[in-house]
Amino acid sequence: MMPVLEATQLRLKGVGPEDVALIESLSSVRGILRTQSEFFSYVQDSSLIFILGLWPSLHAHREFLASPHAAAVLGAQEKMLDFESTVHMEFDAP
Repeated sequence: MMPVLEATQLRLKGVGPEDVALIESLSSVRGILRTQSEFFSYVQDSSLIFILGLWPSLHAHREFLASPHAAAVLGAQEKMLDFESTVHMEFDAP
């Protein structure tokens, strides 16, 4: 299995990209999942954010999303974020 970069686009719901609760939630998820995620806001549309994260494989990401653990980890973000799209890019491990 090859490592993948996850690029996810999310739309903010009732919060801004600098909202303290949003940043704390994103940081908490990053710590739990250990995907080395980084968060970016879109300059041309401040209601969009992008998350880039590393997964050991596409299968690992899909397995997480299908698990009950996903709802527990991501549930707090549902009131702040709407999912728009995800792209996965495979790459060779060094």
